[in-house]
Amino acid sequence: MPSTAAAPQTPASDTYLWSFPGSPVRIHLHVSCVERLLAEVLKTTGGTPDQSTESGGILIGRAESPEKIEVVDFLPISRDEPSPRYVLSPDDCRRVEQAKAALAAKEGLVAIGYYRSSFRDGLRLEPEDIALLEKHFPNPSNIALLIQPEKTGPGTAGFFFWDNGVLESGFSFNEFPFDPAQLRLEMEQQRSAALEASAARRRASERKTAPSLKRKNLILPLRIALSALIVCLLGAVGYFVWNNRSRAEPAGRAGGEAAISTTPLGLRVQTQSEDLRLSWNRSAPALQQNGVSGVLTILDGDLPPREIRLGQEELRTTGSIVYSPLSRTIQFRLEALGAGEKITESVLAIKGSRTAYSSVLRETPPGPLSSAPVAGQTAPAPPRAAARVFEFPQSSPEQEPSNEESWRQITLESAPAITRTSQVPASPPPALSEPFKLPPGPKPPDPAPAIRQQPPPVRAPQETKPPHVYAGPKSIAQVQPVLSRQAWASIIRNTAVKVRVAIGADGKVTQAEAVSKASPYLTGAAVTAARQWRFEPATLNGQRVESEMMLTFNFTVNPIDSVGR
Repeated sequence: MPSTAAAPQTPASDTYLWSFPGSPVRIHLHVSCVERLLAEVLKTTGGTPDQSTESGGILIGRAESPEKIEVVDFLPISRDEPSPRYVLSPDDCRRVEQAKAALAAKEGLVAIGYYRSSFRDGLRLEPEDIALLEKHFPNPSNIALLIQPEKTGPGTAGFFFWDNGVLESGFSFNEFPFDPAQLRLEMEQQRSAALEASAARRRASERKTAPSLKRKNLILPLRIALSALIVCLLGAVGYFVWNNRSRAEPAGRAGGEAAISTTPLGLRVQTQSEDLRLSWNRSAPALQQNGVSGVLTILDGDLPPREIRLGQEELRTTGSIVYSPLSRTIQFRLEALGAGEKITESVLAIKGSRTAYSSVLRETPPGPLSSAPVAGQTAPAPPRAAARVFEFPQSSPEQEPSNEESWRQITLESAPAITRTSQVPASPPPALSEPFKLPPGPKPPDPAPAIRQQPPPVRAPQETKPPHVYAGPKSIAQVQPVLSRQAWASIIRNTAVKVRVAIGADGKVTQAEAVSKASPYLTGAAVTAARQWRFEPATLNGQRVESEMMLTFNFTVNPIDSVGR
């Protein structure tokens, strides 16, 4: 049985900090205690929840204040009448008080709370848990820990605490993996972030404490250098504009090509690993109108079109989406609907095989011009389409060519038709009075023997790949968020909390993250509820695959109106 005397001395760097934004408590959990407690809980874990028996006991550590609680060890409390649910009898409660008194008689560690394993749906305190905490652990620095193990290994856990005399029992504001390896990885990330923040504060402090005289002595040379640099840049830009204009005007007069103007929405496609990022100009005048909305249509090869509705907030603030292509040709079309005005812009992404990615402005060369049949009339040439093409240039001599395929973007725009007026009337050539004869020349050589040419090889028809068939996930079990009375009282206006969930191939939520800014009570409740949803997983060509989905939970002033979709 674990005890305070057998608890190892854990260094301060091997503690996991449990907290969340706006949290009134900060709990330092020793990872060595997690290892021993997980082994104790797994002893009573069976193959199914019906075959498992809950266990519990006392948490041991130090609690100077709610802002500094340290969990070092634990002490199991056995029951006289074992049952699947961990409920203490009066005799069991007396053993809890005896254990607390024995710990209080020693110097150092004390009983700071209560823990229990749970094989029920969700992590929340039951009425018997609340009664036990109110009787034996009513101190503001006392806490409770619920552990929900998996039958094959570590599971999840969550802390519960007192806040202004009220026990937050409906859900845990921050569920965390009850796995020592994952906790150590998160601790390493927390330490790296803390070191970076400390270095940034030190650099800012050094800049503030630098002598003011040194700054004054540097201002004048910096101003002179900056002024000279601005003059040079303006001169270079002016020369570049003048040189390009002088070259573009003769080429425009000779070829009759039309200039390509900037697109109104600024659609652009960029590669992001194996995905495509479509972005648009959030500051475009067409998107600054009141009540503007948009429809984004995606054509992925032979798959059915997919439409995404975009509101005013997404058009002005988000400015981009990430799409995973399933074919080699993707077309995006964005329609912006304003006050009596509709602007449509399309962009085509084609997968090619070049080495690098760069932006090159090019116009489609004009087609052949037809001559006017009658003098003085204008013969219109067939209209052509102007396009802005982002090409992939050849690799430099220092680089070796790569066979990796990349994407090429073509922004489709319409251009005016090209016309040309005939200035010289068509007339037949003058007739000759006598037929023209060639003078006699040397006898031509004998023709060379004919060479038999072999017919070109017949290429085997390429095997066409079947089209990709994708079906998104569908929810089959929904769990609504649960709030305490104090949390409901803190809602002063209707609030929508969006949670992005990652769905595994088995239909379970593997990760949930709140993307909306709201009260920690609301975001914690939404994330906890989202993790308990179950889905019919997405399929690709009949195979189950991982996917993502955005869930929205609406919290209103009236608790009855709180729903999730």
